[in-house]
Formats: sequence, C-alpha cells, structure tokens
Amino acid sequence: MPFAERPAAMLPRLCPPVPPFDPAYPRAWFMRLDAILAANGINAQPMMHAVLLNTLPVQLCHLAVESSSSPRPYDDLCGAVLACYGQTYRPLPGSREFQISPPSQEAVPTGPQHSIRSTKT
Repeated sequence: MPFAERPAAMLPRLCPPVPPFDPAYPRAWFMRLDAILAANGINAQPMMHAVLLNTLPVQLCHLAVESSSSPRPYDDLCGAVLACYGQTYRPLPGSREFQISPPSQEAVPTGPQHSIRSTKT
C-alpha cells in the first residue's frame, strides 16, 4: 500500500499538539512548550528543535539558521526568539535530557594478583 494511502492511525505521531505561538506572552508560551515536550517524553535537543520549528510563525523561522548546527539547537532557538521580544530563555526545571554516566567501576589492579594462602605443609 503506498505511503499516501495509509490510514492516519498507521502514521507515527511525531509532534504533540502545541498551541500557536503567542507573541503577547512569549516566555509563558515557551514554558508551556517545555512542559508539553517533557510530558510527551521529547527531551532530545534535535527533536525539540524540530517541534519548535513546526510551531513557530513563518516570520520567526529565519532565526533557526544559526541554531541548526548548534549542539543545543532547541535552547539556542528559544533564546533567539525570546531575544526578539527583549526576554531571555530559561528552560523549565526537570525538562531537559540528562546524561547518564556509566556506573563507576571499582578500581581494578592491572598488575599480577597475589593471593593470600596458607602455606601449611
């Protein structure tokens, strides 16, 4: 079955529903967007950036040029958009991805190991 003929239920839901950008309250809109992304388990910067680009008005999409190659594209684009309104971006606490470090391994000696044995003969 061609892709275009597949029922909508078969297509993956990539973007959660996001309200239109509100230029009257841009910081509040970004806080809401952060909460929506976190609630939907979207915490990778590239995916967050894609969702944001999908919801921004066309007039603001030019701001994405510099952020696209950034290691933190979502945060940078949020900052650029809010700077247009004289505001700064502060991520919603707990809505960011966390780097999980591998479990620390106990110190393992690299040289030959001596065992303590009783040498009774």
